[in-house]
Amino acid sequence: MITRALRLLLGLFITWQLIFLFLSNFLPFVPHGREEHDELIDDVNLHGRVTSVEPIQDGIETLARITDRWMEATGQLQGWSLFAPTFPPQAGFVAVKFDWTSGPKKVVQSPFEPNPLHYFRPPGTYGRRFNYESRFVILPAYWPEDRLKPCWWPWEMDWREAITRRVQMQWKSMRAYLRWQRDRYAKEHPPPPTEVILTVNLYLTPRPHQEPWKPEGPFMRPLARWRPEVEPPAGCLPVEACTDPAKGVFEWIPERGEW
Repeated sequence: MITRALRLLLGLFITWQLIFLFLSNFLPFVPHGREEHDELIDDVNLHGRVTSVEPIQDGIETLARITDRWMEATGQLQGWSLFAPTFPPQAGFVAVKFDWTSGPKKVVQSPFEPNPLHYFRPPGTYGRRFNYESRFVILPAYWPEDRLKPCWWPWEMDWREAITRRVQMQWKSMRAYLRWQRDRYAKEHPPPPTEVILTVNLYLTPRPHQEPWKPEGPFMRPLARWRPEVEPPAGCLPVEACTDPAKGVFEWIPERGEW
């Protein structure tokens, strides 16, 4: 009796999982729900309404909530989509630059930045930090050293606007990361720095069949700056955006409004 019940439960689980896999891959293409803006959110769903018939739309919304909750409960959440219409031509790794009122600067590289000629990395439990840092690299990865053009990337906006939006969207996680790095460093090397800059080290991917096959870089590109002792102007964020990474120009930017 127990064996039969276990078989039944297993069969129900497999059936539900097959239905879930279909729905979770189909529903993102069906408009539903409202768009969410958050620092660390990956939302690949279409938003809005697919029909004006309330029972049908309500049914779609319910199915989407059920599959979303199941993904979260079972660790099957996927936040990626196909890389189109183009793909970043380089790899990027976070680095933090410390500066004091007087004295030399100090740069702390990410532990994930490898030797370009040796890619092996033993497995570990650092996935959370890696994914946190990778959020800061998404935008700079589209800025190759030999193609410095205003709009060389998939989105129709110039770099100044793109960087401003990125910092407006991620300033809390940027400041949290910079504060964490500052506190860690200052604990062993007091006093704490007066300026902390979030930068990205870029490695340009070699061309196909290029000889010798060796990545170019790193090219350091600043992204944001946090000065703990400086009060931002009224209506501005406490993190400054590097609106011109090639020249290292930082500007105070307003809080995020409607885009």
